[in-house]
Amino acid sequence: MNNSETAKSIAVIGAGVAGIVAAHLLSRKHRVTLIESNSYVGGHTNTIDTFNEDRALVRVDTGFIVLNDKTYPTFHRFLAALGVEVRFSDMSFGYECKTTGLKYSGHNLLTLFAQPKNLLSPVYLKFLNDIKRFCKLGQHLLPQLGPDTTVREFCREHQLNEFFQRHYLIPMAAAIWSAPDEGIRDFPIKTLLLFFRNHGLLSLNDRPRWQTVIGGSKSYVESFLKSFNGKVLTNSPVSSVCETEQSVNVRLMEGRELSFDAVVLALHADLALKVLENPSNLQKRLLKPWSYQRNKTFLHDDPSFLPSNRLARASWNYRRTESLAQKDAVFVTYDMNRLQGFKCKRNFLVTLNPVEPIDDANIIQEFNYDHPVFDTSSVQTQPELDKLNQEGRIQFCGSYFGYGFHEDAVASAAKIGALWGETL
Repeated sequence: MNNSETAKSIAVIGAGVAGIVAAHLLSRKHRVTLIESNSYVGGHTNTIDTFNEDRALVRVDTGFIVLNDKTYPTFHRFLAALGVEVRFSDMSFGYECKTTGLKYSGHNLLTLFAQPKNLLSPVYLKFLNDIKRFCKLGQHLLPQLGPDTTVREFCREHQLNEFFQRHYLIPMAAAIWSAPDEGIRDFPIKTLLLFFRNHGLLSLNDRPRWQTVIGGSKSYVESFLKSFNGKVLTNSPVSSVCETEQSVNVRLMEGRELSFDAVVLALHADLALKVLENPSNLQKRLLKPWSYQRNKTFLHDDPSFLPSNRLARASWNYRRTESLAQKDAVFVTYDMNRLQGFKCKRNFLVTLNPVEPIDDANIIQEFNYDHPVFDTSSVQTQPELDKLNQEGRIQFCGSYFGYGFHEDAVASAAKIGALWGETL
């Protein structure tokens, strides 16, 4: 069916970046309807228009924020096809622990010793040495690791102490995957190390240069919508998807039923399984292990959510508090002025799961974003996920096919395009 010269009717359900790319490719030769439950197209690409202190317009990203010049090749091709440009960004990680008072930033040697007393601290110097040892262990042992070993087990086996885990490894990984402490401890170490290696986090050399989309990430969504020749249905949550011998029937929550020759489910894995009326054994086996972590996200302008020590401030700022338990969601603040290069006095900050309340007067907007949970059960499905697109009229794409990021979503959608004879 995919290689037929006859134009097909295709529904792409889910208008995050995976659905956008799938719709972009399939609409070249087919009649595509893009269906989205939200009021906007973009998913985690959600740029908010607000104003600086001079009432000049500022477009602030809140979900998807950064890409880089090394590990986002498919997404870069998509941006180029749309004529959307990027700029280089300041990417750095900062840490603050309210319990111990520890503060540092990895930006340079000065910020690493944001607290001068740590120059003579045996505990801190051992901590830095443990980071170095972890990086060497990761590079050396990565080829030997299987998919079942967790971060917790790896650290125990190699005597990486709690101070190192609590103040570096877990905060760094938690900030990357928007996951709680306990989720990182149960994270497959091989997946973590592969990501760290590919992004230059196991060495000081060959690190990618991080970038943001000029004009905010929704610039690419706007460009896509201008060129898209299909239909877009927003505010249209889907209640069920049922495959028959001749078609796929899509029922909307409002009660309307639509019929298509094929359907692409560009949804989170758990939602994809939920809408399937009669999932196959393969679909159930590969989608059921996936769950998602909800992160309450605030766009605000309260600078107290940045480290009090300016040397410890960074683009990504992880804060550990006394009330933050192992299973609590990650508490991290992104400095959007640094990341997007805003030259204004007003601080534009994006904070996930604030333990301390943000004053209503400082809140610009709030959101919920769901991120895939990577554990040994879900990661074990990944080598087989492409099999989902080898049977029937329903196909799947999303960031869960990879590490959970924009590039992974785009790459999975590009594979679907290739099945239909279309490439970026």
